Amino acid sequence: MNEQTEEKNLENLVNIRVEFETEDIREIFDIETENYEQKISSEYRALLETISWAEGKTDYDTLYGGNKFTNFSTHPNQKIKRWGLTSSAAGKYQFTHRTFKYLRDERDLFQDGFTPEAQDEAALYLIKKRGVDEKSLDLAIQTGNFNHIWDKLARTWASLPTKEGGSFYGQGSKSKKKLKEKFMEFYEH
Repeated sequence: MNEQTEEKNLENLVNIRVEFETEDIREIFDIETENYEQKISSEYRALLETISWAEGKTDYDTLYGGNKFTNFSTHPNQKIKRWGLTSSAAGKYQFTHRTFKYLRDERDLFQDGFTPEAQDEAALYLIKKRGVDEKSLDLAIQTGNFNHIWDKLARTWASLPTKEGGSFYGQGSKSKKKLKEKFMEFYEH
């Protein structure tokens, strides 16, 4: 075997190994993501997705107004003026920097940064703190009446309506009917 053939064989082996290891990492990541997703009940997952939709169809890297950020080591803390309002809201559930600091410093959340998992955990903490548990979500699903859910969460998320129908903060909120439809859509998928 000549030197060129040996180099080519070695290169092929390296490429095969890299492909194999990459596939292993993807598989491990998929398993970890799947296990993480399974920790959140379908009721809470539907509620989280509904809140994200109401807050502007946001994702984990969304700033108030729709721009994106890339550093998940901490809250971006960018004050953005849009639609006549100024906000530092960021992430899938549009946490303000003030809320982030409270949850990090007083409730021991966000200790590993502003990661997707940490955002979910913090949102679930706020949901439960407001008195929305799986039992109340099950009741809302059975009766088709989510008004008490939205009312309990309206002080935390401005896009959710109070029992009177508007935003607790006097800005636009989603309709109760559309929120219910979205929740059921997320719950059934």
